[in-house]
Amino acid sequence: MPATRISTIVVCGFLLLLDERHAQLRISASESPTAVRFSRDIRPLLSDRCFRCHGPDGATRQADLRLDQKEMVLGERDNGRIVVPGDPGASELIRRITSSDEDERMPPPDCGISLSADEIERIRSWVEQGGHWESHWAWITPHRPEPPRVHREDRVRNPIDRFVTKRLESAGLSPSPEADKRTLLRRVTQDLTGLPPTREEIAAFLADKRPDAFEHVVDRLLNSTRFGETMSLPWLEATRYADTSGYTEDYGRYMYPWRTWVIRAFNNNKPFDEFLTEQMAGDLLPNPTHDQILATAFHRHHRINQEVGALPEEFIVEYAVDRLETVGTVFLGTTIGCARCHDHKYDPFSQKEFYQLLAFVNNNSDGGLDHQSRFGFCRPFIDHPTSPQQAELDRLESAVATLKAGGPDSKSELPAFEKWVREALPEELLGLSSWYSLGPFDHEKPTRVTGFRNPYFAEPAVDLNEVVEGQRWTEQPERPIGKFIVPGGEYSTIYLFREVYSSQAGDVTFGIGVSDSICIWINGQLFLDRLEAGTNNAVPNPMVLPLRNGRNELLIKMSNGDFGQQITFRLEEHGNVPPDLFAILRRNSSDHSTEDRQRLRGHFHSVRVTELQQKIRDVDRQVAKVMIMKEREDVRPTHILARGSYAQPQEQVDCDVPSALPPLPEGAPKNRLGLAQWLVSPDHPLTARVTVNRFWRKYFGAGLVRTPEDFGAQGEYPTHPDLLDWLATEFIRSEWDVKHMQRLIITSTTYRQSSSVNGESLRRDPENRLLTRGIRFRLRPQEIRDQALFVSGLLVERMEGPSVKPYQPARLWREFANLNLVPEWFLTVEYEQDHGESLYRRSLYTFWKRSMPPPNMTVFDAESREVCSVRREASNTPLQALNLLNDVTYVETARHLAHRILTEGGESTEERLICGMEMVSSRRPTPGEVDHLHTGLREVLEEYRRNPDRADILLRHGESPISDNQDPVELAAWTQLALTLLNLDEALTRQ
Repeated sequence: MPATRISTIVVCGFLLLLDERHAQLRISASESPTAVRFSRDIRPLLSDRCFRCHGPDGATRQADLRLDQKEMVLGERDNGRIVVPGDPGASELIRRITSSDEDERMPPPDCGISLSADEIERIRSWVEQGGHWESHWAWITPHRPEPPRVHREDRVRNPIDRFVTKRLESAGLSPSPEADKRTLLRRVTQDLTGLPPTREEIAAFLADKRPDAFEHVVDRLLNSTRFGETMSLPWLEATRYADTSGYTEDYGRYMYPWRTWVIRAFNNNKPFDEFLTEQMAGDLLPNPTHDQILATAFHRHHRINQEVGALPEEFIVEYAVDRLETVGTVFLGTTIGCARCHDHKYDPFSQKEFYQLLAFVNNNSDGGLDHQSRFGFCRPFIDHPTSPQQAELDRLESAVATLKAGGPDSKSELPAFEKWVREALPEELLGLSSWYSLGPFDHEKPTRVTGFRNPYFAEPAVDLNEVVEGQRWTEQPERPIGKFIVPGGEYSTIYLFREVYSSQAGDVTFGIGVSDSICIWINGQLFLDRLEAGTNNAVPNPMVLPLRNGRNELLIKMSNGDFGQQITFRLEEHGNVPPDLFAILRRNSSDHSTEDRQRLRGHFHSVRVTELQQKIRDVDRQVAKVMIMKEREDVRPTHILARGSYAQPQEQVDCDVPSALPPLPEGAPKNRLGLAQWLVSPDHPLTARVTVNRFWRKYFGAGLVRTPEDFGAQGEYPTHPDLLDWLATEFIRSEWDVKHMQRLIITSTTYRQSSSVNGESLRRDPENRLLTRGIRFRLRPQEIRDQALFVSGLLVERMEGPSVKPYQPARLWREFANLNLVPEWFLTVEYEQDHGESLYRRSLYTFWKRSMPPPNMTVFDAESREVCSVRREASNTPLQALNLLNDVTYVETARHLAHRILTEGGESTEERLICGMEMVSSRRPTPGEVDHLHTGLREVLEEYRRNPDRADILLRHGESPISDNQDPVELAAWTQLALTLLNLDEALTRQ
C-alpha cells in the first residue's frame, strides 16, 4: 500500500476518534458563528478542566471557589471579581488562564490538563459579550418552544422537521432526499419489529400509491406484537435483566414473568408514567394487582451474592446502591453514583443527597444475603404460576383439605385403606427406623483423611446410649426418605445409623449418595470404603445391600473436606413403614386388633396427606417465584457512609430529593411511590427528556444528547436543544403516550432521509450531528440472529415463558463454575442445550448467564448485564465474521434459506438469485451482482460435485430435518450462497 494511502487512513481514523465535544462545538459555531453561550460553550470547558478543584465537591475544593455557581463567578470577592462582564482585562479568570507564571496559571501546569488557545479565546469572547450566565440546561424544567418557521416548507411533515430544517438552514446545509420505498420499508420494519419485511410486504408497499401509504405501514407495525418485543430489548439491557444472579456461582433465577410484563406493557401502550410508577412502586399503589406487584421486579435485577462468609450488612447497601444507580441512569440520566463516597465533583449533588435518595430504595424487606437465591429466588418474592400450574395446585389443595376434613376414620378413605392392607405384602415393604446421628467431629484442615481413618468409637458396633467425645447419638425423625440431608459442615466426620427390617433375606437396592468420603457397614460387615473426594453433590447411586430376615443394622460414616456434607437415601423398589407397623403388617390382617387397625389407618391417612402435600411442593417448585419489592414494617435507617463503606455509618438521613431539582410533589409520601410521583411530575426537568432521548437514539443511532447516561455537566450539550424540549413536553402533553412518540419520530421527513452521503454533508457534518442524512448502523446482535432465523423460515414466534437455551459451545459454562451442589438448586454449572422449537425462539428469550453471556451475542458487543447500561457500543472484528460464517445457527438458517429459495424462487437460477437477495436485503440485485452471485454459485456447485461428502457434512449442521426432495449437492451449493447473502454488509446494517 502506498505511503500516502496509509497516511490518509491514519489521518481519517484520527479525525473520527476526536473528542465528540469538539465536533459539537464546530457545529455550534456554524449555527451561530459569533455568539458564545455559557451553557453550550463555556460550562463544558469549566466542568472538564476546572470543576475537580473548583466545583461542587467541598472536600477537594481549592481557594473556596466554585465555578459552577453564578454568585461565585460574577459576584464580588475579597481579591477581585472572577469575571467582570464585558471586561476581560479586569477578570481574574482571564488573567489566570493566560498567565505565563506557572505559579499563577490555571489549570496548574502539573495537573495534566490545559486549555488550548481556541478554548481560551472562547472564554475571553464570552466575557467580552457580557458574561451571561445560564443554569445548566438539564436542571431547568423544559418549556414547550414554538416550532420555528423555515424556508423549505416542503420538508415539513411534523414539528420535528421544523427544528431540524431550521438548524440545517442556519448552517447552510441541505437535507438528503427521501430514501427509496424499499429502503424505507426495511428501515421502519426493522426499527419497529426487529425483523425485516417479507417479499409480500415489500410488493404491497410498492403497489400502494396512497400519499399516506407509509403511515399505514407504521400503524400496522406499531400494532404488531413484535413491537413490544423489540422495544423491550433495550429496556432489558438498561435494567440489567438476566437469568442468573452473578457473583461466584451465578445461580439461576426466575425473573422471566417480568420480561413478559414489559413486552405486554409496550404492546398495550401503557402510558409511560404508569409504566414507570408500577415498576418503581407498584406494590405501594392502593389495592395493587398481581401485575403491579410483579412490575417491581424492576428493582430486583441486581446481582445477588450467596457466598459463605459474605456479610449481609454489606450487601444490603450494595443492592440499594445498585437500585439507585439504575434509577439515576434510566430515569434521571445522571451519574448520581459518583456521590456515594463524596460530593459529586461536577454536578450539584452532595453526598448527603445521594443517601437521601438511597433511603427511598433502601427499605426493601430483603436481608442482604438469602440462600434461597440458590433455588432461583430470594425474599421478598411473588409466585407467578401458569394457568395449568394454578389449576393443578387448586386441585391438590382441595384434595388435601378433603382428606384432612375426613380424618383417618373417613368412610371415603376406607376402600383405599383396605386395598393397601391387602396389597402391602411383607416382601414389598421395609421397616425403617429414624436416622440416629453422632457428630459432627471436627478434624484438622485441609484434609478429610484424619477423620475418615479415625474410629471415634468401636466401629461398627453401635450403642445408642454411648457418649463419644461428649456427644450422644441423636434421633433425627424429621429426615425424609429420598430427600437431600445436610447433616454436617466442612472438615468434619459424622455417623448415621438406622434399623432396616425385612420380611425375608435377600438383596435390596437402595439409592445412596454422599458428597465426599464414605464408609457403609451392613450388619457389621464393611460394604463400601471410599476415601477419594466426591463431587460436593450427593447424587444417589444404586447400591445393592444384602439384608437378612428381620432386623438389620445400617451404619454410614461420612468425612468431608472443604464443603458441607450431603447425603441422600432412597428406596428404589420398596415402600417403607416404621418398624412397629412393619411388625403389624407381617401378621395376617385377621389377627389385627382394633388398636392395630387404628394405628394402620392413622399411618395410611398421614401418608396420603403427605404424598399430596409433596405433590403440591413438587408443582410449587416449578412455579416461577419472581423477586419483587415489599416495604419493611419498621423502616430501615439510612446513614451517610464514609467513603461509601457500609462499615462506616455516619449521620442518619431521611428520604428527600436533590435541591438542584424540584421538590417532592405536595402530599407525596416519602417512599418509592412518592419518588415515582416526583419522577413523572410535569415540572421534573429530566425524566421526559431522558426518555425521549433514548427513543431518538433507537432510530438515529445517537441521541440528541449523545451521552444518554449523563445529562450533567460532564455530559454533552444537546445537538438540538429546542427539539429535545419540544419532544419532552409533547411526551407529557400526550399523557406519556409511547406509541405516539414513536409514530411522531418515524413519520417525520428527518427519519425518512436517505443514508447516502454526499461530499458536502460529510465535510461539514461528518458525524451527522445536524441530521443532514439518514443513519446507518449495525443491527443489534439479537436482531442479526433473529433476521437469519426469520428469512430462513425457522423463527418460532411465541411470546412469554421461561428463557431458552439454543446452540452454544459444549461445556461452555463449566469454565466459570466451581461447584456442582444440590440438584434442587438452580444450578448453572452445565449448559444443557434445548431442542425443538426452543432452538429457534427470538433472541430476546435466550437464557442470559451473567458470568458467561451467549457468545454469539457478546461477540457483537452485547452487554453482560451486570449493571445498568443505556449506551451500546459497536466494534468490528474478524471474530464477528467467523461467527456469522461458522456458528451452527447461521449455517442451519442458510440451509433453510437455500431450501426456500429453491422452492419459492422460480425455475431459473437468475430468478432464484433475485429471490434470495430480496429475502435477505429487501432489494433486487443489479445485473452485475447477479453475475457475481451466479459465478460464485457455479464454482461452489462444481466443488461439491467433486466432493459430495463435503456437501453432506455442511447439510448436517443443526437439529432441524434436511429436505429429502432436493439434490444434496445442489442444496449445499445454495446453502453457501445463502450464507454469503446473510453476511452481506447491508444484511447486517440498518440502512
